[in-house]
Amino acid sequence: MKVSPEEMFRMAQHVRSGLMDESELLSLRQEAVEETEVPIELNEQQPLFLKRMGLPSVRKKINYRAALPSEQLRNARTTQHRQAVQDRLQRQKEGDTSSLNSMQQAALRQLQINADRRMIHRREMQQQQQQQRQTEEEGELEEPDKEEGGLIHTELDEKPEEHAFRKKDLLHKKLPPWMMHSMGSKPTFGVPQRQGDLQRQRRSLPIYAARDALLRHIDTHNVTILVGETGSGKTTQIPQYLIEHGYGNKGIVCCTQPRRVAAESLAERVAEEYGCMLGEEVGYTVRFKDVTSSLTRIKYMTDGILLREALLDDSFQRYSVIILDEAHERSINTDLLFAIVRKALQKHSTLKVLITSATLETKKFCAYFGVDEPFLIEGRTFPVETYYLAEPTPDYVRTALQTVMKIHLEEPPGDVLVFLTGQEEIEMGGEQLFNWLEALRKKVEIPLPDLLILPLTATMPQDVQSRVFEPTPPGCRKVVLATNVAETSITINNLYYVVDSGFCKQNIFDPVKGMEQLKIVPISQAQAKQRSGRAGRIGPGKCFRLYTEAQFTTDMEPETVPDIMRTNLFHVTLQLKAMGIDLLTIELMDAPPPEAVVAALEKLRYLEALDDDGLLTPLGGRMAQLSIDPSQSKTLLTAVDMGCAGPILTIVSMLAVQKRGVFYRPREHQEEADAARRQFLQPEGDHITLMAVYNAWVANDMSEEWSKRNFVKHRMLVEARDTREQLLDMLTRGKSKTLSSVNDDNLTQVRKAITAGYFFNVARRVDSYTRSYVTLSDRREVYIHPSSALLDDPPRYVLYDDIRLTRKEYMSELLVIEPQWLVELAPAYYSTPSGGRRLTRTQEAERFTPILKSWETGSSWRISRLKRQRK
Repeated sequence: MKVSPEEMFRMAQHVRSGLMDESELLSLRQEAVEETEVPIELNEQQPLFLKRMGLPSVRKKINYRAALPSEQLRNARTTQHRQAVQDRLQRQKEGDTSSLNSMQQAALRQLQINADRRMIHRREMQQQQQQQRQTEEEGELEEPDKEEGGLIHTELDEKPEEHAFRKKDLLHKKLPPWMMHSMGSKPTFGVPQRQGDLQRQRRSLPIYAARDALLRHIDTHNVTILVGETGSGKTTQIPQYLIEHGYGNKGIVCCTQPRRVAAESLAERVAEEYGCMLGEEVGYTVRFKDVTSSLTRIKYMTDGILLREALLDDSFQRYSVIILDEAHERSINTDLLFAIVRKALQKHSTLKVLITSATLETKKFCAYFGVDEPFLIEGRTFPVETYYLAEPTPDYVRTALQTVMKIHLEEPPGDVLVFLTGQEEIEMGGEQLFNWLEALRKKVEIPLPDLLILPLTATMPQDVQSRVFEPTPPGCRKVVLATNVAETSITINNLYYVVDSGFCKQNIFDPVKGMEQLKIVPISQAQAKQRSGRAGRIGPGKCFRLYTEAQFTTDMEPETVPDIMRTNLFHVTLQLKAMGIDLLTIELMDAPPPEAVVAALEKLRYLEALDDDGLLTPLGGRMAQLSIDPSQSKTLLTAVDMGCAGPILTIVSMLAVQKRGVFYRPREHQEEADAARRQFLQPEGDHITLMAVYNAWVANDMSEEWSKRNFVKHRMLVEARDTREQLLDMLTRGKSKTLSSVNDDNLTQVRKAITAGYFFNVARRVDSYTRSYVTLSDRREVYIHPSSALLDDPPRYVLYDDIRLTRKEYMSELLVIEPQWLVELAPAYYSTPSGGRRLTRTQEAERFTPILKSWETGSSWRISRLKRQRK
């Protein structure tokens, strides 16, 4: 019996109203599914090379963590602390929420508070919009009486949406009032410094006194471990000293940074000091942006760029000196570079390596590189008074803002640095501070000093970031609301006060679930000390810690857990394989969790990047050269073979910027923004929607005005265009095969190409009654993210880019796929039992066995509420 979707929907309505028995509908649904759906099951076979090594598959759900110490246990300093952590972990496994320490509980509370604030803001903006519409409607009714000559038609009436933009005077950056007040319309509020002033500043830095001794040490040692606090001048001055000493004649002096913003700002500063144009003798390279030339002798770069260069030359012959800066942060790329550089020293005997750290905890660095002792730069630090809260705060964001107000009104002049966890908290905090000050000015008669509120995150535009480093105008105080990007690498002048929330955001990867989660977590004691030290660079400072001294002592780990212990190793494993390095055997400063390595190796094998011996395949080599996520590189290379490379280039480039959002939704124009976004939504899903946005932008001459009119972030589109051009260049470089199909719009082929790279990430809808899905890989309950194009029309099967854990586990960036593609494109991972004609016992059991609440007995598991009422 063939039942159409419309008939099935009507019968489902009859069941809900009690006019039809549920069993009849279930029978019809089962018959319909069996007629049309190809049964899919997972292959349980483990890659041969892992089996030979005796490593259990992560897919087998082996409890690695039960047999191996966790990150917290590995970092425990004492037996008593180790036992306390072990007891706490056991209580967490048993579902005891009291096992969370007070800082972790505060992080969870703050998430809820932030969500409540968002809801309140949304309601307030809706009310304001309603009031505005009513006012405009009333004004329109009165308008004819006020017109002279009866002429009410204007040129703007034909384009009401453009009129709204001009009427509201929205600037090209769409800055909120608090940022407009701080930045104004001028490109800078600082006073440019002359070359003589710069040279005097260079000589006044603490490192200047150690210049000659440091150069002698570098001449006589291949590896130097250098300790100098942030602000000592080590990052800006050492490369210049080395060039002045003659190392520029032997090669390039490179200096790596964990963050893009640091690499760019440092290169600008050093170029100014050196007296050259940026990109000449001094330049920088970050992902998809190279500001260097044949003249460049000092090169700043992110650590990921140097890691990529190691693919082509793992002995670094073009460099005379490699400076691995901010080593104490232990980013995953820096940890890998430690191992690669140590190996390169055996091939490149004249190479000099400097490992710089802002903390004194360098014993592990010295032991790893075989260095007797570190070279110390005496700092120019001043005493910092540290204040703790008497009682834990229930809302660290509000407490931070209150502390800033108290400093501004009661403390002597000096700028303030506030550490928050992300852009949302920074934007809410900036707006609240601005509103408080405006309200206070109306209440008091005496004039209040001006307060410039500036944001600082790693993803903000360069022109916004640069304001932070400029001198504060006379008679003003500057407050910088920053993420942990301000802990190291950068120096803010005139800083006397630090407000430390005690939290930051970290990516935590669960290799068993294959899910990466951005969580608010307490910082370590080492981070807290680093933050407080920012206040004592130019004079005695004060640090206000928004936690108790007991929380600092008992709830914060002594050291920060290295990135390699807690992040996804999928990409770096492929990069290392391309260099002939095995992550399971390489000697790292800290070994990553074995389950994370196994998970990465398994995925690479299923993507056909590795063979049965665990060696790199020709396809894997091509994937590594693209230097993007392996799933994206497999998608892109598959698209070349399928003849749809053009659309996939666009989609991959847009996915790279989508993490920061392509659309924006200003509070004063939420309805217009929603309407603009809806016009781009595509029934095939979010990937095709992103492609539609990009194509529309290109069709409109890449106009910034078009971006403003459609509430699309122009900077993101420009970045996507640059990324696309570089990926296209990498695909065609040195190849005789041309991409003649770059404009092909065969959406079926496009969707198949994406499936070829993301077949791990597939979920099936539980049934038509609910909006919940179950992942095929591990049968977890997941949901469509509210921002998805598929929210209102959920399909049977979806492919997702990743899963975000908030109140639920949400799939983001969804694509509609056909189940038979999984077997066609990933036969090593999926199979069709019995030729696809009937369901296996496992599938039949899965269809009717409770996926959730499986502990319940009888018929209580059934989804239908009507059934539960009848039991």
